[in-house]
Amino acid sequence: MFPITNWTHIEAARHDTAARRDTLGELAYAYRRPLEVVARKRGLSPQQAEDVVQELFVKLVERDVVRELDRARGRLRAFLRTSLEHAIANHIARAHAQKRGGTALPATFVDDVAAPAPGADEAFDRAWRAALLARAFARLAAEHRTGPFDVIVEYFRGDTPSLAELAASHGTTVAQLKSMLHRARRRFRALVHAEVAATVGSQSEVEAEVRALAL
Repeated sequence: MFPITNWTHIEAARHDTAARRDTLGELAYAYRRPLEVVARKRGLSPQQAEDVVQELFVKLVERDVVRELDRARGRLRAFLRTSLEHAIANHIARAHAQKRGGTALPATFVDDVAAPAPGADEAFDRAWRAALLARAFARLAAEHRTGPFDVIVEYFRGDTPSLAELAASHGTTVAQLKSMLHRARRRFRALVHAEVAATVGSQSEVEAEVRALAL
C-alpha cells in the first residue's frame, strides 16, 4: 500500500470529510521523517520533534486544511515546511513562556524562533528527496515480486561485482542481466518522475526537481 499524495487526490478529497482526513494521514505517513529532520535541526530532541510533527498534523486535521490546499500555489513540501516552522515556533514559544511563569512573549521573540535554522532547508530537502526515492524504490520492488529483485538491489547499491560475476551468481547471462537492469533503471526513473509530479504544481517544477535528483 503506497499513500496517494498527488494533487489530483488532494483536490478530489475537498468535498469529502473522511477523504480529507485520510489524505492528511497519507501525507503524515509519507513525509513525517523530513519534517522531523527539520525539527531536530531547530534543536528539538527526537521525542520533541516527533511530538511537534504529530501535533502539526492533528492541527491540520482540525483546520480541515485540505479544503485550502491549491495546486497552483506550487510545491506540496513548501506548504508542509512552512506549516512546520509555525508549529516549531509555537512549541518553542510555549516552552519559554512556561519557564517565565506563563507570561506572554514579545512578538519579536516569536519572530526570531520562527526563523529557519542554518542548514534546515538543505536538511529538509535531503530528507524529502530520500523519502521520495525510497517510495519510488519500494514501488519498484512491489512490481518485481515474482522476479529476481535481489539482482536489482545489488546493482542499485553500487557495490556489486562485475556484470559477468553478478550474472553468473544469479544463473543468467550478461545480456539478459543488462536488459533487466536497463528496464529496472528506466522504470525507476518513471516512478521517481511520478512521485515528483504528485507533489509540485507545474510541469516545469517537475523537470527541475528531477534534474536536481541527478538520476
